[in-house]
Amino acid sequence: MSFECPICFERYSSQRKPYTICQEGHCVCELCLQQLVECPFCRVSLDYYPQTFNRTLLQEMEEQERKKLEKKKKKMQQIQQEKIEQQKVVNWEENQKEIQEKKGIA
Repeated sequence: MSFECPICFERYSSQRKPYTICQEGHCVCELCLQQLVECPFCRVSLDYYPQTFNRTLLQEMEEQERKKLEKKKKKMQQIQQEKIEQQKVVNWEENQKEIQEKKGIA
């Protein structure tokens, strides 16, 4: 399923809402819809079918974006955890080096 208008190729958004324009389920953005008299894909007149805001498509886009952000957040947390673990190793190695140096002095 495409999340962009097939006419202007802009991504659907709350400002550029997707509208189902014919019985075949073809969608275009609200701005392009204002310029149409027929479906550009199946050529049916827009007078015969009520154009409806495709809320499902917009919700699906939002859900996909939410999952994408969630995945990115998880990855960032994983990277942060790896940095913490690396720093623990560095600190341990430095501590061991100090202990060895002190043993050599004493």
